[in-house]
Amino acid sequence: MRAGRVVRQALYSPRDPTTNTRRRAISISAEDKKRANLKTSYEKLLMLACSNFLPGDWWVTLTYDDTFLPESREESRKYWRKSMRWYRKYCKDNKDALRYVYCTQLTTSRGGRRLHHHMILRYEDDMDQEKLESLWQWGHVHMRKLKDWDEILDKVHYMCREPRELGVYVPGEQMWTASRGLIRPQITYTTFDSDAIDISVPSGCTALSDPVQLPGYGGYKTIIYIENM
Repeated sequence: MRAGRVVRQALYSPRDPTTNTRRRAISISAEDKKRANLKTSYEKLLMLACSNFLPGDWWVTLTYDDTFLPESREESRKYWRKSMRWYRKYCKDNKDALRYVYCTQLTTSRGGRRLHHHMILRYEDDMDQEKLESLWQWGHVHMRKLKDWDEILDKVHYMCREPRELGVYVPGEQMWTASRGLIRPQITYTTFDSDAIDISVPSGCTALSDPVQLPGYGGYKTIIYIENM
């Protein structure tokens, strides 16, 4: 999976459909499955972000005043959807497409518990920051431009911090959501006839994520790295 200079590789061995011989599946604990799912969700967000956003795009945090503070994530989505309709109309009026990825978090960076949203938003030359801030009417808006690729990677990591660090992720719920029309990473598949194949970070590249390996039918391993200039 390629997103510009960022590459994600996954190696897995499915059961051979041409034989009746069943491989004995290795028992996978619920905790192992959870860690693998969190890792995969983070890697997918990272690849999607690297395909669509650049240094100079917006990092946005949307908070709620006490008057409008929602009691649940579902209630917060109502405010979010209404605001996004206004954002979308604003972008359409300016002949731009609304492109973003966002997450809803309960825990704050200071350890408190208060629902809020984080978003990476594509910046267009004629976007008016003051106008964009005015479209969120239920609290405060903090907007600033992302400085470089390192900061983009850092913010993607931060958007996935809550379930990873605090264990408040609810299975079945999305960790993050993307707008329609985003460019998807380019995916290619290669089949090998040998079980001796392995994957590793190529020479001259920088690892962005520790390898994760999931036991099962032949195993499942992923790595993610950036090709240095």
